[in-house]
Amino acid sequence: EDPSGMLGICVLLAAWQSNAVRKSGVVGGLESPADLEESSLESHGIFLNKSRSGIAIAIDESDSPSLPVMLRGSLRKDIATYIITMPERKKFMMKNFKTMGIEYEDSIFEALGPKTVDMDHYKKTKECREECHRMSDGEVGCALSHVAILRDFLTQNHSRYCMIFEDDALVNPIVFDFFTQSGDKSMKEVLTKLVDTYDKWEWDQLNLGGCWGSCSHRKYLKIPMPEPVKIVSETYSFCTSAYMVTRKAAKMILAEVKQSGLQIADHGVRRSKSFKQVSLEPRLFDQDGGNTPAIHKKNGLKTPEYMYSSCMPPNLKAIVGHH
Repeated sequence: EDPSGMLGICVLLAAWQSNAVRKSGVVGGLESPADLEESSLESHGIFLNKSRSGIAIAIDESDSPSLPVMLRGSLRKDIATYIITMPERKKFMMKNFKTMGIEYEDSIFEALGPKTVDMDHYKKTKECREECHRMSDGEVGCALSHVAILRDFLTQNHSRYCMIFEDDALVNPIVFDFFTQSGDKSMKEVLTKLVDTYDKWEWDQLNLGGCWGSCSHRKYLKIPMPEPVKIVSETYSFCTSAYMVTRKAAKMILAEVKQSGLQIADHGVRRSKSFKQVSLEPRLFDQDGGNTPAIHKKNGLKTPEYMYSSCMPPNLKAIVGHH
């Protein structure tokens, strides 16, 4: 139970080497959100760096000379926003998010990865267990980036929600038009409307770019949305290119990392019935890796929202371009 009486949602947008991003020369000690137990990271050399911007970042101490600085943006006063990317994807990200009408300059997170984390050292720590050892370095860096952002989100007592984007999130213009035709004038209005659906169902995570979901136990929630958009539960969708989480959800994910070790970003507790994950159908965001996919080179616009083509009505699937 949140002692502050507030639940939160986190929006994550990540970008690398924007003009707003600076390198920190400060190597701080362990820090963690006041309402969380001391992290197990301390016991094996992983620490949270307190950068000049006041943001806590989980990173290996051996990489301290090039610690990234996280800059936190805001869709609304109670919504923390972040963007993740890498140096070679900077131009792609800037063009992509500008086209979508999403401000990125103050929502930057430099992705953790082989260039910023000593992977050999990290994989010897207690936090990297069985599943972690099966993950590629890119997957480990991706998961660490999400974990670091959730930690920071929980330090922001005024933030009830957190929105998270990876740099390959690409808005589906047809789905966006469903919202604009109902009166929403901008992407900002659409995203804040989606955040406020929490009041109707108290979800833990709302996935705006879900993939490989299941429809065998899918339930359509009675939450007003512009036709033909629906919010659905029990699809257990994958992909973390664009999603929102609550403070409760962030705590659940971080508690799992502490207890069971690092998981792939869209695995673990997010797949359990105790975690109330809902998804947007059809999804608002596809994935477009551009010319330099960050982790999985086969990901992209062809990644389906559902495992089976029969899960979505053929006419809707054709309209939104999901084949």
